[in-house]
Amino acid sequence: MNCDYRPIVTEKRPLALNCNTINLLRTITASLIISIFSSASFSSRAVAADSLSMPEQLSKLEQSQGYSYSPGQSIIDRLQVLELRTFGNVGTGSIFERLNRLNEKQSQLPLPSPPANSPANIKETPPSAAQQEKIKGLMQSTSLAKSLITANTFPCHFFRIEEASAKPSNEDYLDSVLTASKNRVFKFQTMPVPVYITAPPDPAYASAVVAAFADWDRRTEGLIKFATVTQPNAARIRVTWSHLGIKPDKDASTLGAHTVTKWTKKPSGRISLLSVGAIPVPLYIPSPGPKYTVPPQVIEVNLDLVESNEAEARYLTLRNIVAHELGHAIGLLGHSPSKGDLMYPITDEHSRISQRDLNTVKRLYEKKATVPL
Repeated sequence: MNCDYRPIVTEKRPLALNCNTINLLRTITASLIISIFSSASFSSRAVAADSLSMPEQLSKLEQSQGYSYSPGQSIIDRLQVLELRTFGNVGTGSIFERLNRLNEKQSQLPLPSPPANSPANIKETPPSAAQQEKIKGLMQSTSLAKSLITANTFPCHFFRIEEASAKPSNEDYLDSVLTASKNRVFKFQTMPVPVYITAPPDPAYASAVVAAFADWDRRTEGLIKFATVTQPNAARIRVTWSHLGIKPDKDASTLGAHTVTKWTKKPSGRISLLSVGAIPVPLYIPSPGPKYTVPPQVIEVNLDLVESNEAEARYLTLRNIVAHELGHAIGLLGHSPSKGDLMYPITDEHSRISQRDLNTVKRLYEKKATVPL
């Protein structure tokens, strides 16, 4: 199943600052400067683990343990090394749970005492009242309206939503799914679904893929779950990386990824001869188990498309493309006809799992599997 990508141009407008806003900013900035002058101590753990990406958290933990990973190591391998060094064994659960346990353990360790000549042990005299007034005067005389950067400091994350007054939709596109599958129901029988991520060229790509797993888990409230595994042979879905080019099609869309799903129909049974007295009687013996066999599915991501995006949209685009392909892998064959759904043929950085996507998955998984994945 192909997942196409069509870029959407969004407008960035400068911030509109009125007099009250400028005065408030002046006051806040002055307070910050005064607080910097009056305090010379700081915490080496000021940056919370939650504000760092997964690769950054791993790097921080490795630095704290004096460990340097090899360039070819995957995120899973690095996580296992840290667990062995910290706990003596490899942990269980999702990547997020295992990483949180490592961060909690690290936070319980005592901080090393700073040297005598470090800034933490140097006492500074706080500014006097006259100095504080001088600072305030300098801030009041500064034209913040001219010096403030009016462009967006952080890029906005636009995504498609339903109207605020709209009632929760009961609609689905299950008919489109069953039409694409010729009325066969493709679904996983057990959860979580084991997934293997091959080493990406950028460690942050793996974080975007894991975020796509979490999107389905969170939005379906656990109906669909994924768990990463360290061995490709143990996976039912494998995420791989390829250079597939960025040549647009007739709709000005480019292939972002595709999912390879193959299935083979088993023989329905066999004929055996049963001797009744001296007379051979043909006997039909049906084959046990499901009628179809399905090898592990492969999601092949087009790196050319991912890396052609601006940095601020690259990881969101990758996350949404993989989430779209995961929809195919869990049984949503075909596409939704609605642009507001994640399973619409064209996916971009603004896509998200809609209520119609959720309704379709729920109703598909209420059916008996024709082709167990």
